[in-house]
Order: sequence, then C-alpha cells, then structure tokens
Amino acid sequence: MASSTVSKGIVWSFTKPNSGNTAMDFFTLLATDVFFNLIVNYTNFYANQLLRSCTTPQARVKQWKELTIPEFKQFLGLLFHMGTNNKMCKTCRLLEKGLSF
Repeated sequence: MASSTVSKGIVWSFTKPNSGNTAMDFFTLLATDVFFNLIVNYTNFYANQLLRSCTTPQARVKQWKELTIPEFKQFLGLLFHMGTNNKMCKTCRLLEKGLSF
C-alpha cells in the first residue's frame, strides 16, 4: 500500500488556484453582454413609452437621456460598493453613541 504525504508549501497541479477567480470574474459569468443589452434596451424602451404618454411639459421624464451600457455598469458598481461599504456617516456614529448633533 503506497502512502503519500503532502508537504506544506507545495502546490500540486490539481491544487493550483485557477486564474480568473476574482469576484468580478464570477460576476461576468452571469452578467454577459446580452444581460447588459437587455436591461439597457428595455429601460430605454420603457422611458420612451413614458415620454410619449406624458402630456405635462414640466415633467421630470422629459429630461430623460438614453441609458448606455457604460453608464449602467457604473451605476451597478456604485450600488454594489454602497452595499459593501460599512462606514457610517458622522451623524449616525453620534446617534449610536447616544450623543446629539
């Protein structure tokens, strides 16, 4: 019966970390170009429907600009960053300590 020992520090071919295993790599497996095109196209389609049905000249929807894929990616990046950022505002820290501002 053959026995084998694994020494610390040795990276075997089957235990080597895969290249491309960052959070962004996993995200891009799901969020493909088709995904981004679909969301941007339907968002713009819905906005154009609202524009056509809006009769009020001062309505905010009249200021709509076509959404682009880079803009949507920036929005998602900010949204994800805000979800992982645990820093509280100064007012929140004061309230947590029972102090008034």
